[in-house]
Amino acid sequence: RMQHGPVVELLNLKYSRALVPQTNLQSSRHTPQASRPISIQARWKFRSATMVCQQDTPDQLRSRFPQLPVFGHVSPGTADVGAFDATCWFKGPKTAWPPTQDPHWEVVTCAAKSGGAIIFDPRPRHRASRALRITLPAWCWAVNQALAGSNDSRPPPWVPTKERERLEGLVADWAVDLQASAPKMSKLLQKPLRCVWVPTKGSELVPCLAILQETCTPLLLVDCAQTKESSTPMVDVVAEAMAVSAPTTMMATTNRLNRVSERLTTTEPSPKRRKCDIPEATPNLAVAVVAGEKTAENGSRGCRDKNSPSPEEECNLLQHRGWIELPGGLPEWDVMQLVEEYHARYSVQITELLAAKKAHWMEPQTDRPGTRVAEEVTRALKAIPGAQGIIVTATHPSMSCTTWEKTGPRFYVSLIEVAQRKARQEGWGGGHKTLSRPPDRLAALLWPDKRDQARPWMTEIGWTCVPPASDPQELHADIVSWRGMHDYPRQVGRGRFHHLSWTPGYTRNCTTRVISHAFTNGRTFPEHYEAMQPVAAPCVIFDSELLHCGGPTTAEQGWSSTCTAQLVSTSGWPALTVGQMCARDLLRWTMPIKPLGQFPADPAAATAHRQLRDRGYAGLKAGAVESWGWPLLEFVAKCHRQHHQEILQHFRDLPPQAEDDAGRMGDWAAAQVSRRVAEHGIAIFCPPPSQSEEYPWNDTAPRYYVSVLEAVRREYGKNLPTMPRALAETLWTDPEDLAGPARIRALGWTLGPPGSDPQTLHADLWISTPKGPPPSARRIRYPHILWKLEPGAQCTTEVVPGGFTDGAVQYRHYAELQSVAAPVAIVDEEVLHRGRRINPG
Repeated sequence: RMQHGPVVELLNLKYSRALVPQTNLQSSRHTPQASRPISIQARWKFRSATMVCQQDTPDQLRSRFPQLPVFGHVSPGTADVGAFDATCWFKGPKTAWPPTQDPHWEVVTCAAKSGGAIIFDPRPRHRASRALRITLPAWCWAVNQALAGSNDSRPPPWVPTKERERLEGLVADWAVDLQASAPKMSKLLQKPLRCVWVPTKGSELVPCLAILQETCTPLLLVDCAQTKESSTPMVDVVAEAMAVSAPTTMMATTNRLNRVSERLTTTEPSPKRRKCDIPEATPNLAVAVVAGEKTAENGSRGCRDKNSPSPEEECNLLQHRGWIELPGGLPEWDVMQLVEEYHARYSVQITELLAAKKAHWMEPQTDRPGTRVAEEVTRALKAIPGAQGIIVTATHPSMSCTTWEKTGPRFYVSLIEVAQRKARQEGWGGGHKTLSRPPDRLAALLWPDKRDQARPWMTEIGWTCVPPASDPQELHADIVSWRGMHDYPRQVGRGRFHHLSWTPGYTRNCTTRVISHAFTNGRTFPEHYEAMQPVAAPCVIFDSELLHCGGPTTAEQGWSSTCTAQLVSTSGWPALTVGQMCARDLLRWTMPIKPLGQFPADPAAATAHRQLRDRGYAGLKAGAVESWGWPLLEFVAKCHRQHHQEILQHFRDLPPQAEDDAGRMGDWAAAQVSRRVAEHGIAIFCPPPSQSEEYPWNDTAPRYYVSVLEAVRREYGKNLPTMPRALAETLWTDPEDLAGPARIRALGWTLGPPGSDPQTLHADLWISTPKGPPPSARRIRYPHILWKLEPGAQCTTEVVPGGFTDGAVQYRHYAELQSVAAPVAIVDEEVLHRGRRINPG
């Protein structure tokens, strides 16, 4: 019977360089291959197998989706329920929803086992059910937080803004109640619940079930309310719901969506329409779908009418549709001037070097043609005066439109190393090795949220080199996540990675082709090729997560070039680094843009970080570990449940042994037990021992640390789970620290014999700084996460607030000790701290 508690120790990203294998910034070898076209007959069969038609009934839904259970949304006591597999009732009061009275675990169980469920409301009414519009999405939000630990499962966009704001203050408490009512349900729901509204009338845009099930557990909501199509822009609602619920939509209906959107733009809503007739999208979302897809009479895309769109409309187009044309070009920026200067000086020499090695372009070497040639040209540029630092790489290749085979390379000339050298040696840019800030007009267009303008980054600058007579480029997205879209998903209407493209001197239009709203994490389908459209402007900005490709080139025009710059917003930087959307070795080819201030964080995370930074520890509320949803922490709890009693029994079975003065107290016992549990990947270590509080302050008892790091390596290998965003933002706020990746230093739990004196006052780690205050007083390098497994128990570690003394202990420190007194705590390992006295028994 020993005092114990799980512990995770982390090292700051700047001082330790590997958490998990990262993904490639350009999605280089893992972008899915383009799908081959299918016949019209086969395509129709595919669509008919995945669509919800206008006149669906429970039997029709069951025949079309035999694997999904159909729940009838009927009140208790309804007699005729034979058409449904089961029933549910989400009718709750408007002011609060009491989840503990009826948590509807049967819906969660059936949906998790079947990969989704259908909620069918058979009541014929003149307005949509509030239960399906508001209550059920709020229930999904709470269930996701309680079981899946997902903080990104916000209500779908049809939930009004006022309702959304009201729910944000209630969902956290509901999640705690739900988790307490069924703790074993957390293992059942592997993917978060997502509500997808499927109207029975008035829309042809419908979800593809197979695609939805890749990233979530869909709940298809079908309501028999009789709404008028002429006054119901349901297309907007369904399109935005799909943007939240799944990585793609049925893009084959894009032309139909454009026609309906254009009609809705010119159709005034019916004056008889009631506010609660249908689930409404937020105003910005509606503008994005309607205005973004309409074609003006003068032939230019991206305009609602003959006049140019306003700045607000341009911003909505970019954030929701994913791209925007700028016929007038970009504002003046020294980054653009650098690209055009080097393009004018070296583009001809580079194309000549590439053309001279044409015979070797398609040599079998890597999955990208021209890779070896690009490396040879890069080496040749080092001998050209002034060209040092220019890097040539092979990008996504050209692809035949008939055979779908790779037909030739495409190259990219990177100037990021040139910019780094100029900023470091010449003070170019924004000073302090940063780039100058983009013009205010451009920053407002890219990042409408002021917080995203605080500390953006540049990930690439340069230009493309496309050989003459090239086929169109392979369809792709620049930035994808190889491990899915769960940890750091793109928020609807908030782009984080943007690609600026312009032709040198604005002499011609860009040839880029885009697919509106195609945020699919790099996945391509035949429908995307039907929806593809070319841009028609010398300058275009598009989202790097949007599907796009370079257009074909002709033999007459020769080599084609497009200047580019790729930027990351403040909130996008953690997703790129901690969220595994960038290969670790590519992070050195990025540059920070001159910041406006510290990285903004969630208010609760900001408070915890401020306490951790200033005094060395922060206490968190119960449920913090569950809300993070980090599998590594659950793995510690799992190992504790399986092996804790076994380890205690091994300690009891040891014979008495004299302690060796050369080591710490307890080293011999730790070594003996470690050998007995090594098969489980567990090792025992001895931290500083317990110490008497009376003179002469002798060591009185050992303390032990049970490490499961080896078990973690066996379980996950090199594919460690991603650190949750909420935890990362609590620990680190500076982009340099979030540049990642971090390293796990210790993972396990502590043991101490009953009746032990307090532990020796100590600091786990420190770095001596002869000048100025300790860095830990400003930035956290070695955070230490502690939490209790028993409900209601609190961590009792004692800390000297602000005790960053490089491990030096003085008499006054004992009088300053404070207990963290919280179920979850984060302690800086550089601050003085100790384990509290353990009660006998």
